[in-house]
Amino acid sequence: MKKIIFLLFFALSINSIYAGTTTETRTMTWPMNGTGVSGSELTNSAGNRLVLSKNSWQGNSTASKPYTQILNEDYGLVGTEITFPDIVGKVTSVELTNVLFAQGGMCLKAGINSSTLLSSTVFASYDDEEFKTYTSAFTFSGALDVTAAMPLKLMFMTANTAPEGQLCKFRQGSITVTYEVEVEVPDPEDPGHNFSFNVSGNTLTATCNQQSQYHNCGLTDGKATLTLSVEDCTSNGDFTYNPASTNLAEFNQQTGLQATKGDITYTNNTTGQTTTVASQVLDVGSYTASVTVTIGGNNYTLTKGFNILAGHKVNNNYSQFSVSKTSALEGDEITITYTQQMDEILEGLTLMGATSGNNITYTDNHDGTYTFTMPAEDVTINATITYPLNENNITQSGDIYTIKTAEGWNYFCRRMEVDGDLNGFSGKTVVLAGNITVTTSMAGSGKDPFKGTFDGDGHTLTFNHTASAPCSAPFQNTNGATIRNLHATGQIDGGIWNYIGGLVGSAEGNLTIENCRVSTQISSTVSGTAFNGGFVGLLSSHYDQCHITGCVFDGLIYNSEYSGTTYGCGGFVGCFSQYGYAILKDCLFIHGQYDNNNGKCELWWGNENDKNSTFLHRTNNQGEGKLTNCFYVGTRGLKQGSPAVESATAPTNFAHFGDPTTDYGFLKVYGHTMVFDGKYYTPTYGDLVEEYDYGGGKSYNIEYDDKPLGIPDITTQMWVPLLRYKRSFTAGKPVTVMMPFNFEPNDFRRGGEGDVLTGHFYEFKGIHLDPQTSKWTAEMNEVGSDDANEVTTMKANHPYLFVPTMSTVPHPYKDNLEYIYIENYSDGISIFTQDNGGGTKVKPYDGTADFAWNKWDFIGTYQPRYWYDGSDSEHPAENIGELDKVYGFAGSTKEVQGVYNNTTTVEAGEFVRAKNGAKIRPTSCYLMWTGYEPDYAPARGMTRGAAADEDVPQRITVKLVSASGETTAIGTLDTTTGEVSFDSEAWYSLDGVRLSGQPSTKGIYINNGKKVVIK
Repeated sequence: MKKIIFLLFFALSINSIYAGTTTETRTMTWPMNGTGVSGSELTNSAGNRLVLSKNSWQGNSTASKPYTQILNEDYGLVGTEITFPDIVGKVTSVELTNVLFAQGGMCLKAGINSSTLLSSTVFASYDDEEFKTYTSAFTFSGALDVTAAMPLKLMFMTANTAPEGQLCKFRQGSITVTYEVEVEVPDPEDPGHNFSFNVSGNTLTATCNQQSQYHNCGLTDGKATLTLSVEDCTSNGDFTYNPASTNLAEFNQQTGLQATKGDITYTNNTTGQTTTVASQVLDVGSYTASVTVTIGGNNYTLTKGFNILAGHKVNNNYSQFSVSKTSALEGDEITITYTQQMDEILEGLTLMGATSGNNITYTDNHDGTYTFTMPAEDVTINATITYPLNENNITQSGDIYTIKTAEGWNYFCRRMEVDGDLNGFSGKTVVLAGNITVTTSMAGSGKDPFKGTFDGDGHTLTFNHTASAPCSAPFQNTNGATIRNLHATGQIDGGIWNYIGGLVGSAEGNLTIENCRVSTQISSTVSGTAFNGGFVGLLSSHYDQCHITGCVFDGLIYNSEYSGTTYGCGGFVGCFSQYGYAILKDCLFIHGQYDNNNGKCELWWGNENDKNSTFLHRTNNQGEGKLTNCFYVGTRGLKQGSPAVESATAPTNFAHFGDPTTDYGFLKVYGHTMVFDGKYYTPTYGDLVEEYDYGGGKSYNIEYDDKPLGIPDITTQMWVPLLRYKRSFTAGKPVTVMMPFNFEPNDFRRGGEGDVLTGHFYEFKGIHLDPQTSKWTAEMNEVGSDDANEVTTMKANHPYLFVPTMSTVPHPYKDNLEYIYIENYSDGISIFTQDNGGGTKVKPYDGTADFAWNKWDFIGTYQPRYWYDGSDSEHPAENIGELDKVYGFAGSTKEVQGVYNNTTTVEAGEFVRAKNGAKIRPTSCYLMWTGYEPDYAPARGMTRGAAADEDVPQRITVKLVSASGETTAIGTLDTTTGEVSFDSEAWYSLDGVRLSGQPSTKGIYINNGKKVVIK
């Protein structure tokens, strides 16, 4: 029998240069044992396939059978083919073993089709017994080229018209194909360059000496050069920049070497001085530039001489002119080329000699170029250029420009770029006459930043822009600019760019922004630090200041693709230079809303970290800042300023505020209340202002001012590390105080200084009527002991009278820190307004016999209190039922209107009955009559229901009793301020009787709050 050969082609990916081809003989075998079968396919262990197609059947059944039954059971196959799709090449034999090829008039062929075959065909006759055993073997041989399109096949066919019986079955047999395939043989590898090196002056030459026939050198003449380049230049005596350079990167790319170089050194050939800084090579003279190049551990030094010649500058401040040389020698020819920028007209051109002041002669070539010969002096180009104005878009009146339309804005921006004489509108004011929408033009986008004043006049600039450079903003670059009264809004798609600003991109010099609102939405795709700012992207002013006053940011900074990837942004300033400084006053940050469904993804906030900041973002702690009365609403990240509450209704006390402290236009400020866009913004804890500095440090301030909000109830102790009580104190002038924390007297310190604000604290004892003087006297007893070693804790929420012995004073170099503060960083302070053992807000009489009939309360308050009888048209009746029962302190001796419109004198150091319009601020105290009087009270008693006003004491003397029981001072209460003062001219006896003057009789008296002994 002849053998049947299967040919399988292997595709080889060869990446080298081929020298020729060779023929390889290979075999593939498929064991016919039922393994590797999948449907009509059989796969051998090498992954090669043969595929059976079944077209018709004979035998015991006409149903479809799986592959194993077809080849291992008694079924005849007519028109069936076995295809070998993975074989490509020249098949020389196909061998079948252990196969039963029974009688039945059938035949088997091997080839591409019925006519293109290997040299042998197997027939089965009716009487051929040799094919009836399972040990039969058949081999087809020859030379047959097969491809993927025309594969090798085994074809089962009929030998006569009436075939019958069995055709082919295997019993653990096999099919083996032998084939030939041509493969390419690669050349030997390229051995690479073989360099030698030679240095001549400023040139190093690398020569390739490789002689192998397999080397592909790729170098021209087999050489590559490394050159140190430097040219002669001219100097104008103040600045020359003539850096030398090498083509090292190009040299390494050509040769495949990894040559490195050191710094280029410049040597003055006259003085021998050397430097590696090209900008320091200034003096006229002869120089040598040198550099050492290292290749494979060997050093090669290149040198090149050059000269700095005595040249002169051509000064040009016009973008319309380009100059062939900016520095030249006397006698050089210079060409000036004029190019129109924005329909401007060149009216005249002059060239002035800087030293002589003479006009330099030039030639007009009538093609937009001008030539002149360089004199022995600097030359300055001066031109008269007319810029036409379309008054429908922008007008000019002196130094005031008025923008009317978007085209006017574009003109303003373009004019700044091209008008060298305008100097960025320095000293000029640009006014916006109406609302406009712009897209591409940015003010200060050229070499000249905006330096003037821009007044929005309350109008809106809508800036919709896709950034193509850093610092994109309506004002891309400023230097010493002022921007005021402007509402900026729109959409800035920042993309990959940094320092995007809602108003200013990059600011140099002092920047002032006043009365502005920015509602701009700023997007970014930056994964990392974007440095975007709601108002200013980059504050690059070195030692200069940025002042932002009365401004609001209610826009949004977000990532347009992913949440939690962008950071390094600030609500007002996105980035500081090392010495930048920002001062913000009366500013409001309202954090916008994210909407992930519309591509507005949150920044990377983290947890109380510095990834982003409410007002000023300081990367690596660069720059500094100061925040005064700055609020934020709804934010995360690094907190700065004070958290505020937004409300559609006014605070309870707002009706008493009167006119705003400052009306900024978009924002109105009433002390510590802001009104913006119809809503009210107040500190979370009212007059207890929570405040974060620009570094994120937290403190609290109790504000004692004329527009008080009050302190809300704090029932759960709130720990704070630092608290300031902002209230001025004068030595010897008592005041009433009540604090929402326990404290010791030496906790009171002068603002800005470490000095303890010394003084004495007094509690209310009671009030009695002195039968000898017929004066009502309030006795206040000192708390604690005179012993300096004994420490007494003042109770929280407890009314006291405090007599300071030291005044608060302005700090010598800080902003008037006229306050006392309590600081305890180790233990902190716990704030609460009630409960927690916090004392009482009402101090009644102490129950002793001296005051047994007394029904007066000393009341402290955390809310402002007002008393009006309804006669004031601006204020409705308020607390009217208390008007004849409330007493405050008189701070000084003065004449006031009496109850019968007569004039009466109120002396300093007395409690005085409150009149219409009286008020008291939070953390102060007042006296209140409770309405009870004993039977033995004087005839002109204290009953309030039916008694006439003249029956009510108009004032009550205050007697201060020391811890040792001695009377130390006598004073009065003020009806409006709640302060006690002592008249320095008044003299009192120890029982509180005011004398007509300084006594001459020996004894002990009270004067100016002190005991005085007269001998």
